Amino acid sequence: MEDSIHDVIESQLKEIISAHPSEYKTALEIMTKLLKNIIEHPEDPKFRVIKKSNAIISSKLLNIPEIVGLLEILGYEEGTDDKKDCYIYDGSFLETLKDCLNIINKLLSNPGYKVIVYQYDLTQGMAKAMSRGLIGKQVDGVWHTGVCVFGKEYYYGGGICVGKPKKTPYGYPVKELDFGYTTKTEADLKAYIKSINNQFTMNTYNILNHNCNHFTDAALYFLVGKHLPDSILKQHEELLNTPMGQMVRPLLERMNQGNNAFLPNMFEGRNNNGGF
Repeated sequence: MEDSIHDVIESQLKEIISAHPSEYKTALEIMTKLLKNIIEHPEDPKFRVIKKSNAIISSKLLNIPEIVGLLEILGYEEGTDDKKDCYIYDGSFLETLKDCLNIINKLLSNPGYKVIVYQYDLTQGMAKAMSRGLIGKQVDGVWHTGVCVFGKEYYYGGGICVGKPKKTPYGYPVKELDFGYTTKTEADLKAYIKSINNQFTMNTYNILNHNCNHFTDAALYFLVGKHLPDSILKQHEELLNTPMGQMVRPLLERMNQGNNAFLPNMFEGRNNNGGF
């Protein structure tokens, strides 16, 4: 088949894996069965029909929007009249289906690179122990995050930094959040970081609105199309809504003046140490 069609199919499948890390495997296994049935029985019309009302098809396959796009690329069309409940394969290019099947098998055996977010407590347990007495609200930690992929940890501290996983200046992560796989390459990530480098510098750091978690969120969205949980990304909003938070907010805002000189010395000299 033409390389352009091959590339479109592969790109669509990679998008499915990136956007649906917990669902893609089952969906692609179902797609494998459907394509095999057509390839092995090309003249049998019953194998060319996908019923939307089928419980498994509906909940495990068609619940993924990108799958519907893939079906259209392969030659499926929505039925009409008494077939409105169906997608019907109206194509005759079995080579296209075979190629798609080969790509699926390749991606199922090697879906990409694992993406983990490390979640650190900057207070080293003090927030959990003392928060209720101080602000009248239980806070399990004050969060810093870094994203780990390609065997490295990327984080924002005095600039975009990269280092060995769990060897950054923030201690040991209290949680590891699994975001599945990315089909981006390390070169893709480096190019992306270069494109946003001037947005995450010592001078652009803001303890409330543009901090380490905002960088992690941006990198995470680039890699897998997902965002950090609000419990991390918007933690400052929750804390500032407390009476104590309202009292300290002016202090926090003043701390961001003067070129962010309040940032810990441990950040110095660490920005861009990955060659970005």
